[in-house]
Amino acid sequence: MSSTEIYGVKINGDVVFVGETDNAWTGAMHVWSKLSQKYGVDGGIFGGFEGLWEMANQGKLNEHECIAVRSTFDNVIVKKEELPMLIDAYLEYDKELSNSSLLEQVVIITDQLLNNEEMRGVCWNQTSVNSNPWADYDEEKDEEVPYNIFEGERHWFLNTN
Repeated sequence: MSSTEIYGVKINGDVVFVGETDNAWTGAMHVWSKLSQKYGVDGGIFGGFEGLWEMANQGKLNEHECIAVRSTFDNVIVKKEELPMLIDAYLEYDKELSNSSLLEQVVIITDQLLNNEEMRGVCWNQTSVNSNPWADYDEEKDEEVPYNIFEGERHWFLNTN
């Protein structure tokens, strides 16, 4: 079964695996489908969630919903100082639309990242079915190496304010 993989950004910029929740369908897909239903926008198993994503980027959802949706986007990183807002958003989301993996993610983020001085943020691979987006390939070493936020350019930071 697929999982939602959670990664931490270390002080040196390397992105490393820190935990996972079972069943990726209870992560991003839960958020997208439940909020699409709530707001009456298109979206389903084969895509079409662009309307919801636009609403989140334009601030047309409740604040906690915007944070929850935007945290599921590709290549997003939430900085450590923003983790309390992310956690609050996930907890608020779960009060209204339960049965997602967001509560499990809160536990991992709190235990592995929030109080860990070696970590500076969190990011995700929303489904383990695809390849690790937080890895690069070092041709010189002929091996996979962690993506580094100080060297790479494909990430972006979520502002929860």
